[in-house]
Amino acid sequence: MPLAFCNPAEKLHTDFIAAISNKEAHLTCYSMTTANEFVGRTEISDQFGARQGLLVGTPRVLCVPTRKLGFEVISPDGTVGGGQRAQ
Repeated sequence: MPLAFCNPAEKLHTDFIAAISNKEAHLTCYSMTTANEFVGRTEISDQFGARQGLLVGTPRVLCVPTRKLGFEVISPDGTVGGGQRAQ
């Protein structure tokens, strides 16, 4: 059962907005469980620069590329479209 559906989004930097580069790049995220816990350190390089010794642990969520085939708006009270309760 999916945990979340993620849409592409603009990225706001201090002085500009980076446009969406791929409007079809949606993700579906699933909760994960594992028999083995993991803790370690790694190095990364991202938009904020290179960092070493970043503490990482057992993943809890896996997000994979997906296609959005449609959607329904769910109101804050949990109803969908014509007033039916969301399943």
